[in-house]
Amino acid sequence: MVKQSDAITHVDGTAIAVHVVREFLRRLPAGDISGPIAGGAARVVHEVLRELGTPPGVDGAAAPAGTTGGGTVPPAAGPTRNSARTGDAPPDETDYPGHPVDYLRAGTLLFEVALPILAARWAGGDQKLLVRASTTLHRAVTEWAALASTAHDSLLTARLRTSRQEERRRIACELHDRVGHGMALALQNLDLHRRYLATDADRAAARLTRAITTIGETTRTIQQLSSELRRSVSDRGIEHALRTYLDHHVPPPVRVDLTVSDRVDTLPPEVAEELYLILCEAIRNAVRHAHPATLRIQLGINGNRVDASVADDGSGFDQKAAIATSYGGLLSMRDRAELLRGRLRLSSMTGHGTTVAVTVPMPGARP
Repeated sequence: MVKQSDAITHVDGTAIAVHVVREFLRRLPAGDISGPIAGGAARVVHEVLRELGTPPGVDGAAAPAGTTGGGTVPPAAGPTRNSARTGDAPPDETDYPGHPVDYLRAGTLLFEVALPILAARWAGGDQKLLVRASTTLHRAVTEWAALASTAHDSLLTARLRTSRQEERRRIACELHDRVGHGMALALQNLDLHRRYLATDADRAAARLTRAITTIGETTRTIQQLSSELRRSVSDRGIEHALRTYLDHHVPPPVRVDLTVSDRVDTLPPEVAEELYLILCEAIRNAVRHAHPATLRIQLGINGNRVDASVADDGSGFDQKAAIATSYGGLLSMRDRAELLRGRLRLSSMTGHGTTVAVTVPMPGARP
């Protein structure tokens, strides 16, 4: 029998929740603190206390209407794990934008923090109540981590699908604007060549030369677009794929320095493919937007992680604005890195070049 004074009242339950959340945030590493993690932890604690309610056997404790097990703890603000989503809409990235590993670590810490507090302030030393509190807390933390993982995967899938759609639209625009315009200009020059041929041989020859030049440029554009459509690591490895991409997409005035370690050939195909796509996107952005004199690409395995980077000495840009607008496919590069349980880092300053770096754990290694 637990004493009446030990029963969780509305005030006591809120006090316990505040105690747990404050201690959790105090012990959470500064780099891991985020609104969704802090809010999610608070929701988990409130749900646990609401489900536990007043300890059984408390004299005179009656469950208020609409509560479970006599609980009187008010719900936390924000969505819970039972919040419904409609249709096939992707999850709101403000709910769970972090990596699932972050939530697993946060969940482990929340359990370590909450259980002793619940044992002292809810179970009151009763072993049966302690087991119940431990079981309830474990289930709530596990569901929180599982929901975060599912929502994260759904969000990445939706964003990568959007990225692929945008890439197709970009290539369609390139075909229309560059290839279509080039062919129209070549046909116009050929028509003028035919008109001038009988009356002005020099002007006719000039028009023919322009047509040949335009057709050559258009052909190179088609080759580039074709290369982008079929870009893949294939059986020849990521280094060969990168060199081929650089040959097709980096103009001769730009000096290229590519460094690849021998061990990258051991990367699983799915990892090599995603890394290749990230690096290609970074290279394309540098050439198109930064107008660099030098490009440095590095790819290597260091212990249990893979490090890759693309650095240029071009014009650079406002990093905050780029992140806000997903400049240059930044969002798709970040999503691909997260699919590999990795991290993408961007460093740029107007007039001082740009560096895109990605680090991913080797398969089987802890991130």
